Amino acid sequence: MAEKKHVFIVASPRPRTGKTMLARLIAEYLTLAGETRKLFDTDVIDHKLASYFPTQVTIVDLERVPDQMKLFDSLASPVPMSQVIDLSHRSFAKFFNLMRDFDYVAEAKQAGFHPVILFIPDTSADAYEQGVAILQRFRDAGFVLVRNLALGEPSREKLQEGSFDILHSRKPHVVMPRLDPFTLSAVEDPRLSLSDFMRRAAAPDALGPIPPVQMSIAYLSLEARKATLHWLRTMFDELRRAIRDVDLQADIVAHDRFGA
Repeated sequence: MAEKKHVFIVASPRPRTGKTMLARLIAEYLTLAGETRKLFDTDVIDHKLASYFPTQVTIVDLERVPDQMKLFDSLASPVPMSQVIDLSHRSFAKFFNLMRDFDYVAEAKQAGFHPVILFIPDTSADAYEQGVAILQRFRDAGFVLVRNLALGEPSREKLQEGSFDILHSRKPHVVMPRLDPFTLSAVEDPRLSLSDFMRRAAAPDALGPIPPVQMSIAYLSLEARKATLHWLRTMFDELRRAIRDVDLQADIVAHDRFGA
C-alpha cells in the first residue's frame, strides 16, 4: 500500500451523499497505513473536509485559474505523496472537464500516481448516467462505485435501467453501512481523529490520556466506542479491499499492454 501513490477523487453529482465523510475516511486510512498525504477541498462555501483537518487541507476554487493550477500541478511535487480530492457537487462537471482538458490521468500516471475515482450516486437515474459517462470518459483511471446505504435503494424502475446495470457490474464496490443517529454524530464530530481512535482501540494504554480537544462522544460510553469501532473497521476493510482490487486491475492492464 505504502509503495504505490494514488490520487483519490471522491465525487458525487449530488449534495449530502457522504462524499466528505468518505474523503475523510480515506485520509485517515492513509495515516494508519503510514502514508503522508495531500488533501484538497474544492467546496469554497462549506469546506467541510477542511473542518476535519484545519491545518492539512488546501482549499481550491475551481473557478479560479490559479487554484486550478495549484490542484493539477500538485503531481509535480518533489516529494510524491498520495492525494485525496473532496470534489464538491458544485464543481463536479467543471473538475472532470478540466481533468479531460489537462489529460490528467496520463499526466498522473507519468508522474507515478494511480488516479482512482470513487463515485457516490444517489438513487436518481441521472446520477447513474453521470457515473457511466465518467467511467467511459476516463477508462484508464481506477473507478469504484460507492453505495451509501443511508441514501436508500433505487426504485425498481432504476434497477432496470442500463446505467445502473453498467455501474453495478463494474468491480470493485465500496459499501458504506447505515449509521444510527447517535453513532453518526460521534463519527461526524470534527474533534474525533479517526486514526487516533483506531490506534487507541488497538493499544488502549499506548498513547496516554486523550487530549481534551479530541474528547468526542465516541469515547464517552462503551456502547459508543463499540459502535464507532465496528463501523470504522468495516469501512477501512472496504477501502483496503477496493484499493487492492483497483491496483490489481491496473497491474493487469499494464501487463497486457507492455508485457511483464
